[in-house]
Amino acid sequence: MTMMMRRPESTVRVEVLGAELRRLREAAGLTLLEVSELVGISQSHLSKMELGKRTQQLEDVASLCTVYKAFGQDRQDLLELARNSTELGYWQTRRQSYGSRVATLRMLESRATALFNFETVLIPGYLQTVPYMRAVMRGVMVGDEEEIDRRVVARLQRQTQVRRTNTELTAIVCESALRAQIGGPAVMRDQLNHVVEAAMRPQVRLRVVPTSAGAHPGLEGAFIRLRFPDRPGVVFVGCGTSSLFLEETDDIEHYKIVAAELFKVALSHEESVALAASIAAVLE
Repeated sequence: MTMMMRRPESTVRVEVLGAELRRLREAAGLTLLEVSELVGISQSHLSKMELGKRTQQLEDVASLCTVYKAFGQDRQDLLELARNSTELGYWQTRRQSYGSRVATLRMLESRATALFNFETVLIPGYLQTVPYMRAVMRGVMVGDEEEIDRRVVARLQRQTQVRRTNTELTAIVCESALRAQIGGPAVMRDQLNHVVEAAMRPQVRLRVVPTSAGAHPGLEGAFIRLRFPDRPGVVFVGCGTSSLFLEETDDIEHYKIVAAELFKVALSHEESVALAASIAAVLE
């Protein structure tokens, strides 16, 4: 019987913990050299811990919490991550703030070489305009205007990061999302024109699943597949109060098959861009 080897150094939990340790060190105004001298861990080891390339030992994390003055719930959360760092998959619930959940996704996006975003009823977040974002957020009642502002800024930061790193983006969206007049005709017209413009960039591919396609595996819901150069992929599934990061081989394979089936029924990139442009023209 062949046993599959796991790579605990590559789990989402390890990377989240590493990113948080780096944030705490920088907030404390300490360099890797200074921390190394205080806790007796080599700089290279600390660097790998922060980059999520080495499983963090519980006693090391406890020492670093003391140095960084992370106490109370913050310390408990970090130690819990360390205890469970080799587990594949990570579910961030309502107990974690929206900002914390977005930070996890943004951290993974910054390290990905390719993103595959499927959406059923909305324009993919990577391609949304600010007026469209606000209309969506007001529609789902995410909070007051200040909370909406924070979420808009967070999404814009994610968009900028993907563009800056030239990450390959494949956006597959159901035709109904192009036709839903979220925010009204003017907002939707500008949104579709923005999608068309973005699709002209060489790293962006747009594929639209036409309503004529009927039933397809994408009806299960929206998701993001992230591919990396140095570790297995991750699938992100989110809702209003939680974020789920999938890493198990069976989960990754399932969404790989879903993506392949969506490609089969979707229009080509050129046809998809033309459809988005034609819908926008009617709204003018």
